[in-house]
Amino acid sequence: MDDATDEELMDRVQHRDRDAFAVLMARHLDAVHAFNYRMTRNPEDAADLAQETFLRVWNSAATWRPVRPGPTQVKFTTWLH
Repeated sequence: MDDATDEELMDRVQHRDRDAFAVLMARHLDAVHAFNYRMTRNPEDAADLAQETFLRVWNSAATWRPVRPGPTQVKFTTWLH
């Protein structure tokens, strides 16, 4: 599963696959935490915001729309941020 794309993992998360969610979270947690730290300059707040971000990913998975070819293409990382 580690070699699956983010988009493939999100398709599985939409079906409440916790293993896929764990891989996705592990893959992006450091980047999300770093972004939050740059905004807050507080490691605890950054960690809380990262947790909230991934909670929202889980709760909003149904709104994820897979990548479609063409000018309206959206990647998971764009949707995440």
